[in-house]
Amino acid sequence: NTKAYAEAAGYKYVDKAVVASGAFGESGSNITYALFANGSDADGTTYRLVVSGSGKTKYCDWNGASQPFRPYSRQITELVIDEGITSTSTGSFAGLAKLKTVSFPSTLTTLAANTFLGSFDPSVTEFTIPATVTTLGPYHVFGKFDVHDDGVTGADITTFHIENPDVVYSTASDGTLSERIFTNSNPGNVTLIVEADGQNNNTKAYAEAAGYKYVDKAV
Repeated sequence: NTKAYAEAAGYKYVDKAVVASGAFGESGSNITYALFANGSDADGTTYRLVVSGSGKTKYCDWNGASQPFRPYSRQITELVIDEGITSTSTGSFAGLAKLKTVSFPSTLTTLAANTFLGSFDPSVTEFTIPATVTTLGPYHVFGKFDVHDDGVTGADITTFHIENPDVVYSTASDGTLSERIFTNSNPGNVTLIVEADGQNNNTKAYAEAAGYKYVDKAV
């Protein structure tokens, strides 16, 4: 209530639990990020990253190099994307190699190229892409990669639950369709699961074209 009141009435508001915060949107956007300590591990303090506002998150280069929270990215274990965010940009959350949980808003429609490249803790083997997401790619939304040049690659998730079977798999600028949207390794090791009642859909077509395993759990 205090935060809401401060914003409505024009007061300055400070949450002293915030470790770091700042702008995190495209030019003219009101998107911000805030980091909170949420525990510790053998490498030090771990963090929860909360992204708030409306619109599209900041372009952060293919490897996330221009993320404003880059000094903390190796220790982020939890990501919360608040209501109002509609799209990620290239590299927005790349290199979060200890990430274990992601909370998506109902407003999110696009996961852009390299959004989670080099991210996720190896314990994460399954991931759900919500029904609100209508566009993926065109490449490396997920997948292992050493974006920090320190030998830490993140995880290759092996099972994706895709709640919108007809999500659009974007093509690159030259019109090609990348087989590397979900993995930077062998697509044959990754399963795309939908519920489509046996009907043809974009995910089935993409899986067949790119070499992923495909399961329609309604069958």
